[in-house]
Amino acid sequence: MHFSPAIVAFLTLPLLSQASTKPPEPAVPWFMLNPHKDGVEGTSTLRLRKHLKFPKAVAPITVAVIDTGVDINHPAFNGKLWVNSRETNGAPGVDDDHNGIVDDIHGWNLLGKRSGENALYLTKSTVRVVKNLQSKDPLDLTPVEQTALKEALEDVTAFRATAENEYAKFKSGLDAITLLKSHGLTSESTSALQELNVDSPDVASAKIKAHSLFEQGMTSDFLMALMPFSKLELDYHLNLDFDETKAIDEAGNNDIVGPNASHGTCVAGVIATLADAVRIMPIRAVPVGDERDVDIARAIRYAVDHGARIINMSFAKRISEERELVQEALSYAAAHDVLLVHGSGNSGMNLDLPAVRSYPSPKLNGNQRDPRLANHWIEVGGSNRMHGENLIASSSNYGKLSVDIFAPSEKIQAPTLGNQIEEVGGTSLAAPQVTGVAALLWSRFPNAPASKIRNAILKSARRYPELGVVPPAADSSKLVPLESLSATGGLLDAYEAMKHLIREQ
Repeated sequence: MHFSPAIVAFLTLPLLSQASTKPPEPAVPWFMLNPHKDGVEGTSTLRLRKHLKFPKAVAPITVAVIDTGVDINHPAFNGKLWVNSRETNGAPGVDDDHNGIVDDIHGWNLLGKRSGENALYLTKSTVRVVKNLQSKDPLDLTPVEQTALKEALEDVTAFRATAENEYAKFKSGLDAITLLKSHGLTSESTSALQELNVDSPDVASAKIKAHSLFEQGMTSDFLMALMPFSKLELDYHLNLDFDETKAIDEAGNNDIVGPNASHGTCVAGVIATLADAVRIMPIRAVPVGDERDVDIARAIRYAVDHGARIINMSFAKRISEERELVQEALSYAAAHDVLLVHGSGNSGMNLDLPAVRSYPSPKLNGNQRDPRLANHWIEVGGSNRMHGENLIASSSNYGKLSVDIFAPSEKIQAPTLGNQIEEVGGTSLAAPQVTGVAALLWSRFPNAPASKIRNAILKSARRYPELGVVPPAADSSKLVPLESLSATGGLLDAYEAMKHLIREQ
């Protein structure tokens, strides 16, 4: 069965929607542990705190989390939220700091209106390309634009056909299982199918369909979970008639939680767990769908202008329709000595390949990095809990020239909505591991430049030169050297990174 990108993501990643919610646990999350004592490939943060004499925090580090929103009422953020003092000490309903945003006390929501309305869904970038170019007079389109329009239309058509086909297959499968149950199917298994003896053409056809599904491990519950993803694609992400901006204006609002803050809460929660002296600045700019470049660029500039020293970006997309806006904002951040941390993505792809595109990106052309970002960008891949050939997450993107370091991304215990803890995963949770450690380091050496914090993290990566691993998305068990999958060839290690900084003083 050929799945759409949304379904592929659902099937291949330990996504938030698949996570099981459970009450908070007092136990130390595994990602804070280390292989030397605990036997797991964590960040060695607990080892750092217990066994290394290092300076006390000099000053909290402000970290901007550009994401889906953050549940700022979660106990994980007590005493760890950024506060815009000019607004909190000003008059309610007044733009006291004259930045164009009213009462942005803890951050900013770009996916909304000043009236309080919020947008949840946005289209895919390829849909925006089509709508933008179709709004112009065809005679005014340049040859490049004509080609771009043709390719984008083909993309949208192909993606919609896939989504429609899979939705129909899911529904057909559910109908078949329902019919079989009405004729006495006792369980959703191939053995139960063999025991069902009903002389009916409809039942015979349904048994064939159900047998194929059960062999793939697809139950009725699984199909019911997949169907909304296809419907979402059709109704919003790939819908040329969907008006995605009707709930957005330039002012935005101060609702930094928004209607779907689960992802951002988990991301910010990991940072707050690892860094003891941190101030989280939530910026809501990532929707269900592809983020708009204009929103990301404004979010970056807001973060810089309001004192963020690190910006965490746990999002990515295949097409950047206004890339220059984002690149200039990233350069603006680097010029202000801000550290930019980005999750590499969860498609199991080699980002070094010319045909593979993922944005935002520090690259200019090919694999050449923008020199303005060279000392301010860390691209993070995802790693698993146990040492061995499966150390690198099968869904993580990778690349010797594109990914800098790997960090834990498997079954990460993170704060989520409702004062709960979830087990979540993907490079969305690997990036904040690096961000959290960077904030931990920088709060001890606040006068260090971003490049020094970056170098400490990368030069101290935990390396295994002799280790062969299964590369992400591999079709076989052929092993490759771990060091071939990223620039450092190693894993995040807070203990060693702090030692590196102390030695340099």
